[in-house]
Amino acid sequence: MLNLLKDFDPSKIALKMIEMQKTAIDNSYESLIAIQSQTEKFTASMLDQVPYLPQDSIKVLDEWSAAYKKGQDEYKKSFDDNYKKLESFFTDIQKNATKSKGKTQATA
Repeated sequence: MLNLLKDFDPSKIALKMIEMQKTAIDNSYESLIAIQSQTEKFTASMLDQVPYLPQDSIKVLDEWSAAYKKGQDEYKKSFDDNYKKLESFFTDIQKNATKSKGKTQATA
């Protein structure tokens, strides 16, 4: 039992949990993008069939869509950057723990 606890590394578990959460968020994000794309195509198709809609209104909708896409891209970039920082944090902890184990074993 004592040997099992000796090999226990909480940072490895944390990294696996974070990786699982990142995968779930990435999949959700891709689903959101797919739904948004289909909605945009449907809306464009419907607007093309409305002859009395002013071009200014269509322009506003296009600008809104572009702003939405920009926000999505910024969100994804922010998430990815922060994920890398979090992963780096736990990787550094893991490296430091390995170094300290080596020093402890060398002195024993």
